[in-house]
Amino acid sequence: MISHSLDFSSLSDQQKSVIQSFEAGKNILVTGGAGTGKSYLLSFLKRNYPISRLEITASTGIAALNVGGSTIHSWAGIGLANLPVEKIIENIFSAKAIRARRRIKQARALAIDEISMISAEVFEIINRVFQAVRENNLPMGGIQIIAFGDFLQLPPITRDNQNYDFCFNSKTWKNLDFEAVVLEKAFRQSDAEFVRILNNLRFGKISAEDREVLESRIKAKDENKIIRPTILTTHNYKVEKINELELQKIPQPEVQYKANYNGAPEKIEFLRRNCLAQETLRLKVGAQVMMIKNTYQKDGIINGSLGVIKDFSQKKSFPIVEFANGKIITIGSEEWLLEKFNETSKEISVEASLNQIPLILAWAITIHKSQGLTLDKISCDLSETFSPGQIYVALSRARSLSGVFIESINFDRLNSNDEAVKFYRNLA
Repeated sequence: MISHSLDFSSLSDQQKSVIQSFEAGKNILVTGGAGTGKSYLLSFLKRNYPISRLEITASTGIAALNVGGSTIHSWAGIGLANLPVEKIIENIFSAKAIRARRRIKQARALAIDEISMISAEVFEIINRVFQAVRENNLPMGGIQIIAFGDFLQLPPITRDNQNYDFCFNSKTWKNLDFEAVVLEKAFRQSDAEFVRILNNLRFGKISAEDREVLESRIKAKDENKIIRPTILTTHNYKVEKINELELQKIPQPEVQYKANYNGAPEKIEFLRRNCLAQETLRLKVGAQVMMIKNTYQKDGIINGSLGVIKDFSQKKSFPIVEFANGKIITIGSEEWLLEKFNETSKEISVEASLNQIPLILAWAITIHKSQGLTLDKISCDLSETFSPGQIYVALSRARSLSGVFIESINFDRLNSNDEAVKFYRNLA
């Protein structure tokens, strides 16, 4: 039973079971396909449990900002985890790592988002560091672990493109004896046919019927001539080239917005690298843009909503955007914060802040940066070279099949990672 009264009305039965297991002190893997409520459940935990009960981390900077936490590398004081483990442990006992040591010693439970992007090697390093600092030989030094992610999406990050090994193959993973909760209800997509195709695609199996449906989206006509589908691609340079070319086509004066940063240089650099907000945002009337903050949810505008610049306000030259749902909104500056919990005062302080208009040019975006976004319309060239899981990640950003536009498709590339598939088969 859950030990205290919280409002669980917004949670599914599966999500409620995670809360029960969390309060029972179990190590939990919360997994499932895209749009099944993993991020929502993590945000629920963050809202309802203090940091003294649950620390929030993620495997990447983008994911960490999305969930309002730190990267696991920063939180655990392991840097890039590119030194021998003995050296990393030596460093964690240095004077400059006192805060990391204190965090590790005091932690009761640790959430790690996007767990699939942590390799077995890094997972073992984290375990060794926690055991050393806590002087406790239990897995992860006895810290309760709540892992969120999908091993059939983005694979582990490795140094110099080395071959990777999933963290579920590590000895520590097996010793943690995770209770796995596979979330099944799709919240992002309500179209049953699209959900079926995505589920099949996630496991790399495409039926003749699925092929026919996907082929029907090749060169499909988009009725909305004003807002075009956002092109999802694999590389930053392609995104920059597409957005720059499209902006230059517009014969209108350009308005620029410079981001305002405050904080220590290394903390500002973290925000600069991992926040979607632009250092210099360049806009014109007619430019296609994407909302990157949930500031206007009451108007039906969320992180990922598309719109077009209609004008600029007279007083402060703020952009006036007409969104796909017909709402016209003047978009002011917003703030992104990098926060930390002070173990001594038990208060949250701000390490760095960024102020900028919460818009980006949105003719194109990388698949990696689309992480956590729900997009109205996407365009993909599925004949490109994608790593296992990337095509699934790209297509699952869309709300519905009618919002998917495919340039071309190579069904031989619709693959998934065999090892990850086997992991999920064993869970079942």
